Amino acid sequence: MTDRAGKCHRITALASASRERSLTPVEKAGVRFHLLMCGPCRAFVHNLKVIEQAAHQFNGQNNKS
Repeated sequence: MTDRAGKCHRITALASASRERSLTPVEKAGVRFHLLMCGPCRAFVHNLKVIEQAAHQFNGQNNKS
């Protein structure tokens, strides 16, 4: 695994973890800094948010039945 791939793996893992827990200030800063420079990780975080929103909408519609 290249150094960049290793960093991206860590960032995507932190982005996923942030959906279940609060990141520490150091983790948040690291993620934000990395996202400034990395388009693929920005896309991953965007897609994560879109999927989460879709899941909430689906769950809301399911609960109305």
